[in-house]
Amino acid sequence: DRRPFHAEVRVRRFDGEWRWLESRARPHFSGSGEFLGMVGSSPDITERKEAEDALRVSQQFTRSVLENLYAFVGVMSTDGTLTYANRAPVEAAGIPAGDVIGKKFWDCYWWSYSPEIQAQLRDACERAASGEVVRYDVPVRMAGDTRVWIDFQVAPLRDAEGRITHLIPTAIDIALRHAAEQKLRASEERMRLATEATGVGTWEWNLLTNAIRWDAQLFRIYGLAPTPDGLVPYTDWSTAVLPEELPKTERILHDIVRRCGSSRREFRIRRRDDGEVRVIEAVETVSANAQGEIEWVVGTNLDVTELREAQKQLQEHAGILERTVAERTADLKESNEQLEALVYTIAHDLRAPLRAMQGFSELLVEDYAPALDETARDYLKRIHHSAAFMDKMIIDLLVLGRAGRLEIALTPVAVQAAWDAALFQCAMEIEETHAQIEIVAPLPSVCAHETTLTQVLANLLNNALKFVEPGVQPKIRFWAETMPLKDEGRESRAEGAPALDPRPSTLDSSRVRLWIEDNGPGIPADLHERIFRVFERLHGARYPGTGIGLSIVRKSIERIGGKVGLESEPGKGTRFWIELEKA
Repeated sequence: DRRPFHAEVRVRRFDGEWRWLESRARPHFSGSGEFLGMVGSSPDITERKEAEDALRVSQQFTRSVLENLYAFVGVMSTDGTLTYANRAPVEAAGIPAGDVIGKKFWDCYWWSYSPEIQAQLRDACERAASGEVVRYDVPVRMAGDTRVWIDFQVAPLRDAEGRITHLIPTAIDIALRHAAEQKLRASEERMRLATEATGVGTWEWNLLTNAIRWDAQLFRIYGLAPTPDGLVPYTDWSTAVLPEELPKTERILHDIVRRCGSSRREFRIRRRDDGEVRVIEAVETVSANAQGEIEWVVGTNLDVTELREAQKQLQEHAGILERTVAERTADLKESNEQLEALVYTIAHDLRAPLRAMQGFSELLVEDYAPALDETARDYLKRIHHSAAFMDKMIIDLLVLGRAGRLEIALTPVAVQAAWDAALFQCAMEIEETHAQIEIVAPLPSVCAHETTLTQVLANLLNNALKFVEPGVQPKIRFWAETMPLKDEGRESRAEGAPALDPRPSTLDSSRVRLWIEDNGPGIPADLHERIFRVFERLHGARYPGTGIGLSIVRKSIERIGGKVGLESEPGKGTRFWIELEKA
């Protein structure tokens, strides 16, 4: 049929070796058209066939690797049409390969969730088609509409003549790296906010590269405009430090580098923008790399100008206060000495006429009492008793003036005797008001100072008589009770004594409480503590007072180891109580 013949055949040589031959032949005819035979050749192509087989195996291996590679590898035409995509990432996206092969790459499932992402990818493909390698991080959509961050690249593929024939997109999963970077950025942001909030600036110096980097806060501290990458020359710092302080500061830096240590110090700088001198507290430390080389110096700067100025003013004020206190102490000591001398002098001078009064009244009682009527004798006895009581008080003043303090010896005191003495002192007021006095017996003995207890009872009795409303007969009740160990409704209350609220269980049965109850107008709750203050007076007293009586009562009772208080409501009278150790 006059057609040429071409075939590749495998033949066995006489030595038994198999070889590949490429047979080429064409028919040969005479001038009259008679077929004369075949003319051809059969060169040995064994080496070429073996190379082709090896290439085919290599291509199959490469394709198998690509198909099973989890990283994405694709092939696109220059117009962005995807012609190949390896199998594993396509399956991971949960889409059939037929849904992406033959489509524009940016219209595929991975990107179609976001028009902005699609536009970014289309621009990247157009730039790659013009010869640029484009690489960026981007989230892609996977199965279940989840997002995975990838490191994406699209690059041009050129032939032997340098013409761009295809585009090669590749991508690797960087979810873990992206999460780590997000955590790092979040940590850096927290550090930035913390340094801004505290005013601390941070810096780092790489000793191997000599690169120095500042954070934004440090630029603000030094009054410099921030650089884009935070890098600064050493002179930005060294020229800011005051010249007289720079040598010492540099020596400290060199020393901590030499010994791989740390330091804390203060120095002054002059800000670049406004020329203001500021005090800086600096902390730095040196660290080595994995090879043991001293590589980094990291540190912080804090502007402490206002703090140091405040501390300086505080020290100055403390010095002024110390001098003032010393001067006032000296003045008070002198005043105290003068007061002690005055007390001693007054007590000494008062005692002479008082002793005369006491002596003459005693003579009158002894010599003239029988000739006087009963009232006159009673008045004379009261004068004599009052003079004797005042003499005891003056003796206490003499002791106070001589020793600077009054030593009070506590002894068993019969409450009945102290109450009788208090009644005797207040006899005139009792007669004037026609007061009704009721005593709930028996009255125990307590550990006290007789004169002090008598004076306290007299003060409370006098206070009760003063505040009874006009036209009302004063009614005063006096009783004692042993404090219960438990809140048992006051079972130890003296028979006939008024029922009171139970006392707290912390009170000790070895203590006694003395009660003085009146039928006065009562005291509002907000005044229960105030009336024990010096010069605190209540309105409505029958007789004007000085406002110091109840203050003296509390101090006197506390001086002999007791306590004083009251229970009262407006319109329901008042009950003062004194608590002392039982004798």
